[in-house]
Amino acid sequence: MPPITDPTGAPEALRAQAAELEKGLSIVTAFASGRVAPRIVEYAGRNAIDLIVLGTHGRTGVSHAVLGSVAEASSAARSAGCLQYLSQCQRRTAMRLARTTVIESILATPADVLKNAETEEQARVARILDHILPISPRRQGLVNDAAVTGALSRFPLERIQAPTLVMSVADDRFGTYDGARYTAEHIPGARFIGDPSGGHVLIGHNEEATAEIAVFLANSR
Repeated sequence: MPPITDPTGAPEALRAQAAELEKGLSIVTAFASGRVAPRIVEYAGRNAIDLIVLGTHGRTGVSHAVLGSVAEASSAARSAGCLQYLSQCQRRTAMRLARTTVIESILATPADVLKNAETEEQARVARILDHILPISPRRQGLVNDAAVTGALSRFPLERIQAPTLVMSVADDRFGTYDGARYTAEHIPGARFIGDPSGGHVLIGHNEEATAEIAVFLANSR
């Protein structure tokens, strides 16, 4: 909790909230005072914590929920120091506690889009989660991705001469749509395929996207 907050009743309140969670879960509560991200990172390092879930709290500046290594929190939570401590928590527990956060953060896909998807698409998303959780085996790559994408300068797209296909959807929570469209507009001869909805994993467009890629590759030989 922030250092300016009266901590008197916090430990008991935390234990009471933990007691309300689903029965059968093994829950340990901990209490700390200070700046949020450093305290969490320190605790995670001391206790071999592999998955971190942060809830929105106006006073701390955390504007979104973050699950695992997903950088949807404060700038401090995006730092490499925090990400290096994220790794192994069972998918079952994560999905019980924060299914919406898992879908919207890790898969960058609106939860309502998945909820309304066909059964086959929901099964595909479940398989994706099975493959990407836990995050820890790829944490160094994620740290590198964050460092690279945060420092990119404009590439002279107009010089690209290779056949190019760019696809994205407007509700991709990673915010790829505008960049994808811009990229296609500036690469000579590039083709852009955009859809209004589907999230980062293209829910409802998987077969279409696969077919488009197959045609693109066949024509690019």
